[in-house]
Amino acid sequence: PLLNRLRQIDGRAPVSIFCNKLDPQDPQLQRWLKEGLSFEVHTLTHPCPLLANSNFVAAASNYHDCVDLLNRIPGHQPAAFRMPCCDSMNSPSPRFFAEMFNRVSAAGHFLTTDSSVMNLTTASDKSLPRELVLDADGRERFRKYFPAATNAITRLSLKWFGTTIEDYPYPYVIGKLCWEFPAMAPSDWEANNAHGPNNPVTVADWKAALDASVLKQGTFTFIFHPHGWIRPEQLVEFIDYADKKYGRKVKFLNFREAQERLDKNLLLSHPLRASNGQDNGVRLLDLNNDGCLDVICANEQFLQTRVWNPKEKKWTTSGFPVPLVTPDQQGNQQESGVKFGIIHADGRVSALIRNETVAKAWTFDGVQWIDDSSVLNGLEIDGEPILTATADPIAGRRDLGVRFRDVDHDGHCELIVSNEKQRGVFAWSEAEKSWKKLPFALPRGVSIVDERGRDNGLRFVDINDDGFDDVIFSNEKEFALHLFIATPKSWLGWERGWTFKVASGKRGEPGEIPMIVRGGTNPNNGVWFHAKQMWAQNEETAHLPDKVERRSFAQLLSIAEPSPKSPEESLACIRVRPGFKVELVANEPLVVDPVAFDWGPDGKFWIVEMRDYPLGLDGHGKPGGVIKYLEDTDGDGRYDKATVFLENVNFPNGIMVWRQGVLVSAAPEIFYAEDTDGDGKADVRKPILVGFNQGNQQHRVNGFEYGLDNWVYAANGGSGGTVKSVATGKTANLRGHDLRFKPDTGEFELVEGQTQFGRHRDDWGNWFGNENPTWLWHYFLAEHYLARNPGLAVAATRQVLANYPNSTRVFPISRPQQRFNWPEAANNLTSANSATPYRDKLFGRDFATSIFISEPAQNVVHREILETDGVTFTSHRAADEADREFLASSDN
Repeated sequence: PLLNRLRQIDGRAPVSIFCNKLDPQDPQLQRWLKEGLSFEVHTLTHPCPLLANSNFVAAASNYHDCVDLLNRIPGHQPAAFRMPCCDSMNSPSPRFFAEMFNRVSAAGHFLTTDSSVMNLTTASDKSLPRELVLDADGRERFRKYFPAATNAITRLSLKWFGTTIEDYPYPYVIGKLCWEFPAMAPSDWEANNAHGPNNPVTVADWKAALDASVLKQGTFTFIFHPHGWIRPEQLVEFIDYADKKYGRKVKFLNFREAQERLDKNLLLSHPLRASNGQDNGVRLLDLNNDGCLDVICANEQFLQTRVWNPKEKKWTTSGFPVPLVTPDQQGNQQESGVKFGIIHADGRVSALIRNETVAKAWTFDGVQWIDDSSVLNGLEIDGEPILTATADPIAGRRDLGVRFRDVDHDGHCELIVSNEKQRGVFAWSEAEKSWKKLPFALPRGVSIVDERGRDNGLRFVDINDDGFDDVIFSNEKEFALHLFIATPKSWLGWERGWTFKVASGKRGEPGEIPMIVRGGTNPNNGVWFHAKQMWAQNEETAHLPDKVERRSFAQLLSIAEPSPKSPEESLACIRVRPGFKVELVANEPLVVDPVAFDWGPDGKFWIVEMRDYPLGLDGHGKPGGVIKYLEDTDGDGRYDKATVFLENVNFPNGIMVWRQGVLVSAAPEIFYAEDTDGDGKADVRKPILVGFNQGNQQHRVNGFEYGLDNWVYAANGGSGGTVKSVATGKTANLRGHDLRFKPDTGEFELVEGQTQFGRHRDDWGNWFGNENPTWLWHYFLAEHYLARNPGLAVAATRQVLANYPNSTRVFPISRPQQRFNWPEAANNLTSANSATPYRDKLFGRDFATSIFISEPAQNVVHREILETDGVTFTSHRAADEADREFLASSDN
């Protein structure tokens, strides 16, 4: 039925059948060829995945032998490949493309097209109408075909399906030799897996995907199988829709026809691969920054530049100055060393080549390439010129690791050179018409190419999501990860460049990064980067979950983080002011994730554990906070017994012993809990105040401190809310205020504020608060006094303290951690909490006016000393703590 319906359009039945073993002499094949079908490569035995069982040779034979087999069909030459199970698992791999597809078979055969990557149409494409990319319930129409979980219908989770491209229904080039026609999601298998076979929703979504492809003037590459996942009449329905709605706007093609159109209309019959299957000197790049790819065909027989004019829908043709590839003495095509980049202020593309026989540069003026030899100026290191390639007795021509790359994201390329003899990064000076060597280079020990000019396993990837490319490097000998520092911190050794070393080591050492190249005659190890993950698929990974070795970027960034220490080891990492001693009183598993505590008159140590931070126990907000108390049953000074008082509390962050129970802050409420039957478990839970907003878990209502006025004080946190007393019914908007309340009656009032975490007082009733980037402030004027005269204009009720020069400088002893969303944060205040006045005599008179402030991000406790200043205070560091903290830990 499908072939009959296609023939009704223009007399052809353009379908490509991806084949395994077949008889090339089967007469049915000739009948199909006459009807317009083609036969494409799907391996001999359909292994899933192809690369498996630690046997590269077997996988390569499975592919190449199928290519040779289909070439034996009389009058037919296959053009395309599709990886078995490419729509259901991570079977496509860069290793396959580099080491199999881009090679030739023993019989000299090769392919030019692949269709193994899935194209996912998403709501991120703002050029498409919302009804095409969203279902009626507002969810993304096509993401449902990659389900994260299984159910009664969905058999296979595709949560970690990583061989996709998004919103790009166009052919593109992989590895200079392969046209990739991404297949449109969903395939019929993906549809069957998501919502069962023959579902009419599948056809409706195919129609929407076609509409999107037409709007984007792209391709719709179909995957369907003869396995009952979709009925023939449903395919006919789709063809009817395309034919009746779009007519001649849509052209049905098989892969051979699609390949021929690209070669003829785009490349003027100069395909990506030369007759021997090697590089034919064809490159696609946007020469005039109009968003459309242009074409350069440059070999010893043909030198041409073709620029597409999308408005006039025609090509402008000119020459190209040098071949991009030349044959060596054995006839093997070798890259000549031409490098392309944007260096001029006007955004024009330049080309540069320098080897033993030629040193030239040109810039494209929109019509033709103009001599621009100044682009060679300044390209030398220690008096030696930088070459892009050189002759090599083994390889014929050797790549010397010269790359154009926009390192600083200013829209213009820097020039990077990285080989065993030269290292440097150069920036172009338009004023001086010369390159200037920058004060940084790629890190020592890493290089783009090895001593033979081969890929050495270096990739530029933004691992920390700061907008700048980092360097990840891994081969069969060693590995490294270096982050790019855009904002220098010289005192930390963070100069501009790739100066923050996350990790490095020899192969086999702890924390090693999967190999990007593995050496040998087939070095590409099958690594790609997608969805903030590093993926590797090769013959050694087929037994792993999802058929890949996968590392999240977060895991890569944590390589250098030390493993958890024992309590005793962690204690030994603490350095405290001379004369003081830190003692261990409780540790895991007795206590987990503590954020607040209080002691009861009976000696019980009450703890709040925010085990659900930051996203809930299930990653979707499920409460998991715990309230418990600890006891020292043997009197040795260490707690040895824990009793869970209350569980599944919603992000609790404050506690105070009250009456026979405790007060707990856990937005949206402050509640009282009590154990009335003596079993250690709360059986009374009574809300006192409700209506607190549930914002960022670090910015919620928290407490508590008992005031001299017999009210309990709590901090706003920063999220506010319309607070209501359950007992009295009173409501008030908490915005810009802290509060005080009486737990027994439910009375509450707004007070001067607001404090982020931990509002505390001294013995004289002076209240202090702070927020993360500020050490502390003093509330010098109580708001209930101002309430007597609402018409009085008062500029402020608080005084920010610690105003001396460099007051936010922190002196940690732990290894500094770069804050990628805040690069200036290292060794600077970022997480001040709980400004707590010292209210005892044990420490001596020197501490009578001390305030202690935690800074957990940098593992310190900071101390400020108060000095009276009228009705308020100033503060400063202690003289002997000018360059150190009261307490610091080296344990990250």
